Amino acid sequence: LGRTGRSMVISDTAVGIGKAPEAQLDVRGNLRVGGTIQVPLIISHRWINAATSVTSGAYIPYNSVMYENPPGIHSGTIFTCPVKGIYECHFASMTENDATYSGNHEWYVNGTYTNPRRRGYAFNALGSVHKMGASHYYIECNSGDTIGVVSSGNQTWYGDATYSHSHMSIRLITPT
Repeated sequence: LGRTGRSMVISDTAVGIGKAPEAQLDVRGNLRVGGTIQVPLIISHRWINAATSVTSGAYIPYNSVMYENPPGIHSGTIFTCPVKGIYECHFASMTENDATYSGNHEWYVNGTYTNPRRRGYAFNALGSVHKMGASHYYIECNSGDTIGVVSSGNQTWYGDATYSHSHMSIRLITPT
């Protein structure tokens, strides 16, 4: 260190490289760190366990838990983001094939539709018996933000204890 004119200051509580220490380890310049970043498992996978009528503009309730970690991050109608990050949001629900039941829905963040609007559209399933509404999005949210799926029409969403016709999952992909 002496030949190049650089200095290193060591006190009994701190180390300073290139200047006097101001903290426990105080380094001037860039720091390159390698290794693996571990993302905590944050996931909510829920389903509707009975035929549930939902009015237009109301949250679709998911009252049964397939898997959730940590427990309690999803109230049944909305998911609360425990950390800031990018969340993968998946929805697949079945409704009756009827002119008034479209199966359409929207993802809401903090009580309003996302921008650009994240909407899932319905398609026929099992001939003309049911319609299936499905969507899959990635949404960046802050800690404390809420995510939910809102019905875009007055319709009955189907659930069953054996087949879990209607389900949704929200999973943290990466913290930001």
